[in-house]
Amino acid sequence: MIYKVIVEITAQREALEYATYLMEECQSFTTADTWLTELEDAVENLAHMPRQFRVIPEQEHFSIELRQFHHHSHRVVFHINDDAQSVHVLRVYHGRRAPLSQVALPPS
Repeated sequence: MIYKVIVEITAQREALEYATYLMEECQSFTTADTWLTELEDAVENLAHMPRQFRVIPEQEHFSIELRQFHHHSHRVVFHINDDAQSVHVLRVYHGRRAPLSQVALPPS
């Protein structure tokens, strides 16, 4: 089964904010562009085997199953909707931030 991958606005914003930070901090468009391109490729690969990634450690606090993978220093958190054959990328945020909470997720 191939899933439709939907990147929610919160995740889009977080990814672009970090790419902007990289561009400003490293003074390198190439570094930021490479990070973002690799992230986009990894997210698109969720269309094929999203269950290859583990359930998040905070799962007990959520009513829907959430999974994650790491992209460099960032956690990419997503939900698989089998009925709609879709994967919803909910968050892309630095792995050293506090664990997820229900408030931290956009509605899906």
